[in-house]
Amino acid sequence: MLMGCWVLAASVTAGWWHLAASGHVGPWLGMAALVLSGGGAVWGWQRSPTGVLQWDGQDWQWQSAGYQSPTTLDAPEPVLDLQNLLLVRMHNRAGAPWWVWADAASDPLHWLDLRRALYARPAHAGVAP
Repeated sequence: MLMGCWVLAASVTAGWWHLAASGHVGPWLGMAALVLSGGGAVWGWQRSPTGVLQWDGQDWQWQSAGYQSPTTLDAPEPVLDLQNLLLVRMHNRAGAPWWVWADAASDPLHWLDLRRALYARPAHAGVAP
C-alpha cells in the first residue's frame, strides 16, 4: 500500500516536472519531498515490530524478539482490513499504543482464526446467549 501511494506521488511529480516552466523551483521541491517520503517509508517499514500475536481464549499476547516473555495486551483493534493484510492497533497494559501489519502469508493455516478473533466481540456478563 505504501509503495502504491509512493508510485502515485512519483507519477504526479513527474507530470508536474514535465508541465512546469523551465527553472521553476516547485518540481525540485516535489522531487525532494518524494525522495524524503520514500526514504522515511523504507526506514519505518524496516523498523516495524515483528512477532506473533496470539489469542488463548481469554487474553491477547504478543511475542517478539524485543520481549523476554510474552506480553499481555488489551484487545487489539483492526483498523484497515485488506483481506490478506490487516493493520492492527495494539495497546500494552500500560496503554502504550503501537501498530502492526498482520499478514496472511505469515501463517495461512491460522489466518481466518486470527481474523475471527480480532472481529469477535467479548461476551458481556449477565447477558444470555
